[in-house]
Amino acid sequence: MDRFEDVKQPLRDNRYFGALFLIPIFLAFIMGGIWLQLVVSIMGLRAMYEFFAVIKVKKIKPIESAGYMGGTFLFGLFILGYGDFRVLSIMILLVTVAAMIISVFRRNYNFMDAAVTIMGFIYTIVFFALILLIYEMAGGKYYILTIFTIAWICDTTAYFTGRFFGKRKLIPAVSPKKTVEGAIGGLIGGALATMFFGLALSYTGREVMQPLHFLAMGFIGSFFSQIGDLIASSIKRDAGVKDYPKLIPGHGGILDRFDSILLAAVSVFIYLIVFIA
Repeated sequence: MDRFEDVKQPLRDNRYFGALFLIPIFLAFIMGGIWLQLVVSIMGLRAMYEFFAVIKVKKIKPIESAGYMGGTFLFGLFILGYGDFRVLSIMILLVTVAAMIISVFRRNYNFMDAAVTIMGFIYTIVFFALILLIYEMAGGKYYILTIFTIAWICDTTAYFTGRFFGKRKLIPAVSPKKTVEGAIGGLIGGALATMFFGLALSYTGREVMQPLHFLAMGFIGSFFSQIGDLIASSIKRDAGVKDYPKLIPGHGGILDRFDSILLAAVSVFIYLIVFIA
């Protein structure tokens, strides 16, 4: 037992140190402004590096120059105050066309490489950029907190529900430990926590939308949060790797920690555009 504890202790220490590493990131999300823009930019570019690194294990060659140039230029525009949904849309088109052209004129690339490049750009750069767009909305700071509430509470309730009540496997080929019961628990937990967060905002005079909207957004966000986790797991499993390139001690890479948050952010952004904005 002592020998086992000796092995486990460094792992716990790494996770604690990694948690401290995440605190400044979370604070930047709360503070907003240039700090949020810088942190999101670095995280987005790092996430694209992690995605490309895993994809290259499958002998696919992403057109990294198109992805990194597009991501750097896009985040630069946000930092300079020119970032909006129109700019984001244009950059998606430019990176798509650039990757396709390069795959035609450079024989060492093909259309599969271009397709993976475009997917990686959207999955990392664009999804992280949506966080910046959400923050710029009226009540944006609270919507950012909503995203974290959805992802973290959904993940926590899904874990404990699955641990104590899970019997039926959800998608064993992708994530063997996830259960149907856990997924349902995550949906309910994330939705209720988000609604209570909305009620707390109303009680303190910071109402940004009706609590029922928070409930609906929490339910939808919890669904996509779990989908985000499954997508990240599917990519890693297909490549035959356990984690993305490690960055955060004890927590893996950016995509290991923010996979569910990214898809929750996408769902929150769409909900706000369709029903609130």
